[in-house]
Amino acid sequence: MPNWSDYEPYLRGDMLPLDKSITVTIDRVTIEKTHPKANGPAVDTPVLYFKGKKKGMPLSKINIRVLRMLFGDDFDKCVGQTIYIRAERRDVAQRTLTPIYIYPVPATAGSEEPPTD
Repeated sequence: MPNWSDYEPYLRGDMLPLDKSITVTIDRVTIEKTHPKANGPAVDTPVLYFKGKKKGMPLSKINIRVLRMLFGDDFDKCVGQTIYIRAERRDVAQRTLTPIYIYPVPATAGSEEPPTD
């Protein structure tokens, strides 16, 4: 039996285990039209795709800054890099959201996870 999330084109925080780091390798970065605000205009958004995964992850401004800090300003430098993604619950504007954040993988990565705060 299929899941509703099978028909969602993009990865969302509620599709991942809460507060658990997942190691992924960046396969490609594309620019796609997304609607970040309900009933708002479509905007060009960078979307990460990971090796072995179907769903892309639209990048928030925070995650764009993290990738730029880790790998520089060129999209192509991200491809092939390994990162952690982690869904974390946050209260924003009187709503509870579950955004996905990007964290660096430590140089001596084994089963280490990024700090929770």
